[in-house]
Amino acid sequence: MEFTGRSTALAATGAVEWPTMAVVGGVFGSYGLLTWFHASVPTWLLIPLLGAVITWHGSLQHEVIHGHPTKWGRVNRLIGRTTLDLFTPFEHYRRTHLLHHRDQYLTDPTIDAESFYVTADRWAATGPVMRHVLLAHHTLLGRLLLGPFLTLIGYTADQARQAVTGERMPGEGCPRRRWLGHAPFVLLTVVWLAYVRFSAFTYFWCICVAVAGVQLRSFAEHRWTPDGRPRTAMVHTVAPLGLLFLNNNLHAAHHARTSVPWYELPRFARSIDANELAVRGAGLYSGYLELARQYGVRSIDSPVYPGVVADPAIPRC
Repeated sequence: MEFTGRSTALAATGAVEWPTMAVVGGVFGSYGLLTWFHASVPTWLLIPLLGAVITWHGSLQHEVIHGHPTKWGRVNRLIGRTTLDLFTPFEHYRRTHLLHHRDQYLTDPTIDAESFYVTADRWAATGPVMRHVLLAHHTLLGRLLLGPFLTLIGYTADQARQAVTGERMPGEGCPRRRWLGHAPFVLLTVVWLAYVRFSAFTYFWCICVAVAGVQLRSFAEHRWTPDGRPRTAMVHTVAPLGLLFLNNNLHAAHHARTSVPWYELPRFARSIDANELAVRGAGLYSGYLELARQYGVRSIDSPVYPGVVADPAIPRC
């Protein structure tokens, strides 16, 4: 089966991918409704619902990074720069994610900001308690329970340090300018939350649930492989999670051609036999239940990066 690689929506209109625009409406519509009527929703239900919407917004930002949903870059950038999780500047995410798609750097912790590995030097310098934390973080249960806090604390600490020192990883923009550009969008969300009298404590837990959703999706996406084999996986899933992740769980297909929009990714995956790519590479899984059975309490691999790291000189701004 031949796949042209061109979005059928853009081919028809020349401008807009309407399925993705429907997601834009769904994300911001559901966010607005849940925050506006939050007092009428039990907290035990509000936190996972709003957390899922924030995860969905992150999936939408990922689509924007890869040139969707319109042909107008400024429109796409405006959609992407909105922030619901508050702590991730879009420009930082965009730059590091595009670098992540350079296969020669994939999973290298000194280059790939999305790698869950640590270097051998860092492991050697790590105490026994943190080593157990890192080992637990490579199980699915540990990733879901520890991941949100490690991500929020670690990311915030790194951002603060970089803002002070000017250090940045390759592909990143200057951290001070990055946060200056991010601040107005944070303010917009915070003003809205204050207007509807949304509890900051409750919103923090919504963000934690959202990060856990991302951790679930990304748990098995990449694994270091020898001999140049693909480092991307395929995790098949049912419609609710597929929509929440915008089919990014079909990760080997996404890495094979990043321009394919989320709603055409399943067909594209079949056309290139992405399952076979995943079998040769980071793994093929029937779903997240299979991942839970295999790696719920067992490490998916070692936290120590087994390859040769690039270890570039740290640039400054």
